[in-house]
Amino acid sequence: MHIILVLDFGYTDGLDEISTIADLAECTQRNYQMLDEALVMAQSCTHGYLEKYEMIPSDRLRKIDVGQSNTSELEDGGTYYVLRQVVAMLNELFMKPPEWMLVLESVKIVAHELHSPRAVKQAELLTVLNIEPAQFLPSKLYSVAKQWWCRNKVLWYAREILGYLPLKIAGQL
Repeated sequence: MHIILVLDFGYTDGLDEISTIADLAECTQRNYQMLDEALVMAQSCTHGYLEKYEMIPSDRLRKIDVGQSNTSELEDGGTYYVLRQVVAMLNELFMKPPEWMLVLESVKIVAHELHSPRAVKQAELLTVLNIEPAQFLPSKLYSVAKQWWCRNKVLWYAREILGYLPLKIAGQL
C-alpha cells in the first residue's frame, strides 16, 4: 500500500480561485494515477478541492483535519501537526502501529516545491518510514494566497529563516 500525503500551501478564500491548492490537487491526481492501491490523505483545503471535483475516488481519500499554519507553527496547525495527525490516523486505521508499518510500501509527500524539503525532514522526525517527495510538485506562487509567506519566494525564505530557531527549539526540525 502507498500513502500520498498532501499538505496545503497558499490557500485562498474559495476553491474556485486559481491557486496553489488547485496545483496541489492536480499533482495529487497525477501521482495517484501512477500508484496501485494508494490512499490519499489530504489537508483540509486540498481535500475539499479533490472531493469537489471528484479527482480521487472517495473510498481512497481521507481528510487530515488540522488547521492551517500560523506564523510560528508552534500551535496546533502547520506541517508538524499535520504529520502527527497522519501517524494517529494510520494507527487508528490499522489498529496497531507495527501492522501499518509492515504493509506500507511508500509515503509520497505532495507539497509545494518550496515547502517539500522541510516537510520531508519533519516527517522523518516522526517515523522511520521511507518518505519522499512526490513527482511533479507545483512551483508557482500566487498573490491571492492568504498566508503572506506563500505569495513569493523572498517572503517564503524570510519566513523559513525567521521560523527556523523556534521550530528547532520546539523539536519540530
